[in-house]
Amino acid sequence: MHERPRHRPRRVTGTLSGSLALLLLSCVLSGCAAPEAPSPQGPPTPALSQEQRDAAAFEDLYTRYVDLPLDEETEDELRGLLTGRALESDLESLASDRASGRRIVGEETFRGFSVTDRGDDQESGEYMVAQACLDVGGTRFVDAGGTDVTPQREALLSLQIKAVRVEGGDWRISDFVRNDEVRACA
Repeated sequence: MHERPRHRPRRVTGTLSGSLALLLLSCVLSGCAAPEAPSPQGPPTPALSQEQRDAAAFEDLYTRYVDLPLDEETEDELRGLLTGRALESDLESLASDRASGRRIVGEETFRGFSVTDRGDDQESGEYMVAQACLDVGGTRFVDAGGTDVTPQREALLSLQIKAVRVEGGDWRISDFVRNDEVRACA
């Protein structure tokens, strides 16, 4: 008496299939599409501000600079990342090392990159200043004969780094200053 019927009554089935056909036909004629599945990433993230995009570009620029293979870097690579005093200094070091046969091997790393100032002035135009802790402990100086000639030095360097916007809108690093007072390595 309380058993479920094994088959639906025909009248209900016919009404359901007719309604379904009508719904599908109206969708096709009106151009409606199936709803999109929800994104697995959740709600959309808000767009980044120009300052956030610039800070990210600066950190990316510094990352690319630090990631250059020290014993293989070229003048063109440096020109694509540096300008001003930073470029002049690195080109002088590169020429001096090549002339003496000295090489720097190994990898530098950094941490704690943070943009601490930004502005626009007549001398350098639009700029940003950041601080970071550069770890040079994984690098060694090797002379032309392959002998390790690494001077005694600190492995962690607290740096301030300045980037300026150059023609074309890109950023280039213009200055590096060791500044233990910013305590980027603390």
